[in-house]
Amino acid sequence: MSRIVGTAILVVAIAGCHEATPPTSPRLSALDVGSPPVPYEVIDLGNVSGMTGAWAVAMNDRGQIVGFISNQRGVTHPFLWQDGVMQDLGTLGGLTFPTDINERGQVVGRSSILGWWYPFLWSDGVMTNLDPDRRMNNPSVVPRMNDAGQVVWTRESFINPHLSIPHAVLWSNGVVTDLVAGRPSAVAGINERGEIAGNTLDSGQAFAWRNGTLQFLPSLGGAASPSAINNRGQVVGTAITPSATIAHAVLWEHGQITDLGVLPGDSLSGAGFITESGDVAGMSYNDRFAGGHPFLWRSGVLLPMSPTYLTDSLLFQLVGVNQRGTAAGILRGSGAVVLENGVTWKLPTLEGGSTTATAATAINARGDVAGYVHVLSAAHAVLWRRINPTTAALPSP
Repeated sequence: MSRIVGTAILVVAIAGCHEATPPTSPRLSALDVGSPPVPYEVIDLGNVSGMTGAWAVAMNDRGQIVGFISNQRGVTHPFLWQDGVMQDLGTLGGLTFPTDINERGQVVGRSSILGWWYPFLWSDGVMTNLDPDRRMNNPSVVPRMNDAGQVVWTRESFINPHLSIPHAVLWSNGVVTDLVAGRPSAVAGINERGEIAGNTLDSGQAFAWRNGTLQFLPSLGGAASPSAINNRGQVVGTAITPSATIAHAVLWEHGQITDLGVLPGDSLSGAGFITESGDVAGMSYNDRFAGGHPFLWRSGVLLPMSPTYLTDSLLFQLVGVNQRGTAAGILRGSGAVVLENGVTWKLPTLEGGSTTATAATAINARGDVAGYVHVLSAAHAVLWRRINPTTAALPSP
C-alpha cells in the first residue's frame, strides 16, 4: 500500500448500494487571473437518499473513497465511493465513522452501540465488531489498518465505571493483542509488515513493535510521540527536547534518533508522515496554535515546501503526502491546497461555495485529493482529481 496515512459484537449484513444523487460536473480553477490553470477538477461525490451532508475522510490508490454521511437528525453512516457510486456501509447500531481504507477496499472505523464505541472492520459487505467485549467511552478512537487487514487502535480498559486506561492494541485474524501489557499506551500506525509504532502514556516513551517484540526508542531528553511508520521500519514523530517547551520533528531508524530541526525563523517542529523512500513531511512553527510552515526532509536536508514560506499564509494542517513528495493540506484563510515543487495550488470549489469553505483530508499516489466543501449550510464530499499529473510538476512561470 503506497498511500501515506500520518498520527469493535455481532457480524451484521450491510445494506447494498443505494442510488446516489448525481454528482455535479467537474469544474476547473486558477490561482488568480493570469496564473497557470490548477491541474485539478472538483467532483461532488453526491449523497445517499435521505441524507443531507457528506464528508470524505480517506482514500486509497485505486481511487476508492470513504467518508460519512448524515441526516438532519445527526445520524451518521459510513460510505464507500467508487466509480461514481456511493454505497452506504451501514452501522453496528448507532453513530458510525470510518477512519481508514486499504488497497483491498476494506474499511475500518468506530461505531456506537447503546452509547458505547467499538472498532469495526467492513469487508465484502459485512461489518464486524472487532472487540465486542471491550466497550469504549472515547468517541475519537481512530483505527488504522494495512493491506493484510490487520487493525490497530488505542483501546480503553476500564478499572471502574469512572476510570479507564488506554492501551495500544493489534487485531489480527480475530485475535486482539495488547502491545504494551500493564502500561497505558497509544498507537500511531502500522505498516505492511505488521510493524507498529506508538508510545507509552505514563513516561512518554516511543516504541516500535515487531513480531511480538517491543523495542523502546531513544528520545531527545523528554517525552516522544511517533506519528507514522513506513515499510522499511522507519518511524517519524515529535520529541520534546531538554527544554520542556521545545519540540522537534524526529526520525527513528535502526534504534537511533535523528533530530530533523526546524526551518530558519522557527522554533518548533513536528513530523507527521514518511514515504517509502524515507522522505519526511511535517510542520515547522513559531506558534503551533496559529499554524505553521510545511516542510519536506530529504537526504538529510530540511526544506520548506514553499520558497516564500516566511511571507505565506500559515498552513493550518498538513493532511498527507505521497511518494513523489506532493502534499495536501489546509491553508489558513484559503481552504484546501496542494503543495508540489514549490507551488501551492488552491483547489477549486463547487458552484455556490467559496475556496475558504474547502478542506482536504487525504491524498493518494496519483495526486488525487479527497475532502469536502461547504455550500451554504450543507457539506459535500468531494474528489479533487488530478487532470494532468505532469502540469504541476513544473515550476510556476
